Amino acid sequence: MSDIKLNMGCGNDHRDGWINVDSDPTFSPDQVFDLNVVPWAWPAGSVSEIFMQNVLDHLQDVTASMREIYRVLAPGGHATIIVPIGRCKFNDPTCHHFFSKKSIRYYTENDYHIHYISELFKLVWAKPRRTAFPVYHSKKYLGIDLKIPFFPNSIEWRIAK
Repeated sequence: MSDIKLNMGCGNDHRDGWINVDSDPTFSPDQVFDLNVVPWAWPAGSVSEIFMQNVLDHLQDVTASMREIYRVLAPGGHATIIVPIGRCKFNDPTCHHFFSKKSIRYYTENDYHIHYISELFKLVWAKPRRTAFPVYHSKKYLGIDLKIPFFPNSIEWRIAK
C-alpha cells in the first residue's frame, strides 16, 4: 500500500509525516489545492490515509468529495473525518452542510436503503467528540485548571476502502 498520507484542509494543524493540504496558501501547506475542484490532484488508489477535521462541512459537494476520497484511497486505506454536529452552519458563514451522527450511512455498507455513491466504504467507527471548556478563574481561586466536558459537538468517523 502507498505511504501517502493526506491531512486535507490542514489550516494551522500541520502533521509530521503527512502531506498537509489547504486551499489557503497563508497556512503554508505542503500542497495548495482546492478540494472543491474534482477530480482531486492525486491518482486513483495512491493514498493510504486521509485526515479531514472540520473540512467536509465547508466543501460545496459532500457526495463528490466522498467519491474522491474513495477514488484516491488505496485498497485497505482509511480516512478519518471529523465534522461538527448540527451547529456549524449557524456559526460559520463558510459552512455549507449540517451533519448528524448517522450522516455517514449514506456512504457506507449497511442496511440503509439509500446510498449516494456506488462504491461503499466500510465503517470502522463512529464516535462522538466532546470539547472540554475551561472553568474561568479556577486557576486563580482554586490553584488548578478545571475543564468541564461538554456535550458532543462533533462526530469522528473512521472509514475504510
